Amino acid sequence: MAALTATNSATSSAQTLMLYERVRQAQRQAQSAQADAKTKRAQADQAELVSAQSTLRSRMIEAASTYERPGVEASSLALSPSTQDFLVRMHQALSKDSAAAKPARNSQGQTTGRIIDLTA
Repeated sequence: MAALTATNSATSSAQTLMLYERVRQAQRQAQSAQADAKTKRAQADQAELVSAQSTLRSRMIEAASTYERPGVEASSLALSPSTQDFLVRMHQALSKDSAAAKPARNSQGQTTGRIIDLTA
């Protein structure tokens, strides 16, 4: 019986060593995962800070441009004569009472729309 007990004891300690090794491996994996999570949190915090700074910068630019806009002279906002001419012709062509728009007729002679000349 003594031989049986020795074999039993040796098997038990081998199983115990394997179990301890598994526990150590799991602990190493957990530590690695915690380190990765900490790194990811730091990266997310940095990205959030950059985002907040960008948002603040865009709001400041928007506010500055809103308040500076009335100070712009009217001459810088004036349209070129060709653009003004085009817009006048466009308005005349699209207004319902426009005499410049020729009626379009189909093959039965019915009015189906207007022909608009938008050439520059």
